Amino acid sequence: MHARAVLILDDEPGIRETLSEYLSDIGYATHCFWDTESALSALCGQHFDLAIVDVRLPGKDGHAFLRSALEVQPGLKAIIHTGSVEYMQQELDPSFRDSVLAVFIKPVMDMQTFVDVLQQLPET
Repeated sequence: MHARAVLILDDEPGIRETLSEYLSDIGYATHCFWDTESALSALCGQHFDLAIVDVRLPGKDGHAFLRSALEVQPGLKAIIHTGSVEYMQQELDPSFRDSVLAVFIKPVMDMQTFVDVLQQLPET
């Protein structure tokens, strides 16, 4: 069995590093990106089991990333990870609503919440 591949898209280095280190330490293969363009480029060449996506990003936002990502990899599942406390799941674009498994507001104090979502993914 291969390690689950997790794409982390966030423009805050500390958040990318914390998520990556935590998930890597427990056996996930993490790949970090700070902008949508580099994340989409990686997605074109590699399968990811889950994307953890910030909404507010430089250039194209997280919603634009998800729309494009699902064209490249239709089965991709995602967690929205945003610092916007007013963000509501109803804001999700209907084109990717079924792909988003959870919405977490930063800061997430218990990293196990990410693992709980990852453990719900079907085996590939």
